[in-house]
Amino acid sequence: MALSLRKGPERGAGLVGRALRDLSGPADPDALLGGASIDLSEPLPLYRLALDQITDRDDLVQAEQVGWRYLIESRGQAAFADLRETADEALRFASLSQNENAGRLIEAAHLCEVQAAGRAEIYEPRILEIPSLNTSALWLLDGDGRSVFIPFIDMKRLKGGPVQVEDDFLDDVVRRAKQARALHGEPSPPEPTPQWRMGG
Repeated sequence: MALSLRKGPERGAGLVGRALRDLSGPADPDALLGGASIDLSEPLPLYRLALDQITDRDDLVQAEQVGWRYLIESRGQAAFADLRETADEALRFASLSQNENAGRLIEAAHLCEVQAAGRAEIYEPRILEIPSLNTSALWLLDGDGRSVFIPFIDMKRLKGGPVQVEDDFLDDVVRRAKQARALHGEPSPPEPTPQWRMGG
């Protein structure tokens, strides 16, 4: 599996670097992550899927790109910074996360590189967030629409489970989405209505 990184925004790294300087105040921005030089990775496109968009495995096509995520490593410490798209399609710095979630994402990214050595397909790495299910995964998508998922935020990972490829990720997401809607008394989204055309 070869990886094909999508080109990130031209000003992205500059926006993140400026935000880190603002957050650090008079101190060196590298001090935010232990004092070593900060290595900004190439960003990954950040996608989001809402609860009412999930009815079956094919609903990934409804995931919307909402920004970019930069993975940051510095002297063994991990973080990620998000840029979000505004209503006028501009980019703004949204957040910096330096916690266990960041560590698991870095671990997922390293696992992705290991997996790449064993497959022939070319995959684009992305981040998929499903906030309503408290779930995030590294999402690898190939040119034929096939996906591989490495979750780094979900109940299994929060309970200490290993970061690994989960073949049943989509089935689990669909099941949990149905449970969440039932719990909150929300009906499932209607099935799309077939469109019929009269023959000529």
